[in-house]
Amino acid sequence: MQLARQRFEAAGILPAHFGADAYCGQNPMDVTPVALAVYAQIVKMLPIARRLGKKVIVVFGENHNIPTHVVAGKATLDLARRSLGDHAKIAVNFEMRHNTQSVLLSQQLNTPRPLLDWLSLHDTTGHEQIKTILAFGAHEESPVTRRDFYAYLLEKNVPTKFVDAAFIEDERTGEAILDLYDPQTRRLVVHRRRGMPDSLDIPVYSANGMADRNYIMAINTCLNMKQTSADLGFLFCGNDHVIGNTEAGHKFSESATAYLAASGHIVIPVFNQHYLGFSQDIPLEARDIIRQGVIIRGLDPSIYEIGDETDELFHFEDVLENSSRVVGPSQVPDTRHLGRTVLLETQRAADILRRAYPETAVRGPYEGGRAPAAAHTPVQRVA
Repeated sequence: MQLARQRFEAAGILPAHFGADAYCGQNPMDVTPVALAVYAQIVKMLPIARRLGKKVIVVFGENHNIPTHVVAGKATLDLARRSLGDHAKIAVNFEMRHNTQSVLLSQQLNTPRPLLDWLSLHDTTGHEQIKTILAFGAHEESPVTRRDFYAYLLEKNVPTKFVDAAFIEDERTGEAILDLYDPQTRRLVVHRRRGMPDSLDIPVYSANGMADRNYIMAINTCLNMKQTSADLGFLFCGNDHVIGNTEAGHKFSESATAYLAASGHIVIPVFNQHYLGFSQDIPLEARDIIRQGVIIRGLDPSIYEIGDETDELFHFEDVLENSSRVVGPSQVPDTRHLGRTVLLETQRAADILRRAYPETAVRGPYEGGRAPAAAHTPVQRVA
């Protein structure tokens, strides 16, 4: 088996049962093979999904601090959007805390969090959320590349949602834990576990924490697809969310891919070989669904984090130049004046909402009470 894997790797190919292969070893800065391979799977699956009355969801794995992974996701989305045109409606979802907008704005405005939660819920396109993170958010991983991606989504008017659980820092340990005081997170954790967990301190990277987050991301992705009437969705997330990670104790049956497949949709899992090994790292129960997925190998693995922006910009532009067949020029935005606009618009909307529905200043959208009609959207059961 070891020799067989070495022969396949040396030849730049994979056995057929591993799914479609996007091999970038000839030019690690060119994401074109990724975009073409994933798009081919989308074109294959969309007609099947329509005949069955289902949706297609691409679960696109990445290592967050590797710009080539992020650009590969953007290039695939752009190729699908341009090629399919009016033949498919697309919605995008990110592994980001669903309450990111409220958290960032609460640090800038003297506005009750419940009001900000209502405004976030009514942002059906997700564009106000993107403006907020462009104005006030600080990405620790691939910050330049990710800001370019967000600006692209705004310019192309692509419906976008952040779909992860809410989490906070444990004051005692400094570890990130699920925020069970967040009503949506608490409700969906209880729903998945069929009861309150024994401990309120659930590390977000623990086996249970990852399972809870995958479940929440799957439900929110389905909800976003339903609200936008999209028939093609993308969930951009870390590789461990795609099919699990056996060594870390993350089961495939509790991955985002598995939960989305259990909802009845057709799922195309995409993950980077840089992050996973060969067959020994692929759970046996994941083999069937991987056949309709894509394995990415050979992309440049250079890592950039906050503080590396100048170096990352040069690297990022080099990736774009090498990938010009499938992705356009840089759209890294100038956001010097965006913050003031976001704050003024948010305060104006909050004042209108507070006057129309006084109880929203004290009740969040998931805590009951009378609410604006658009907020009453049922959450789709995933598993």
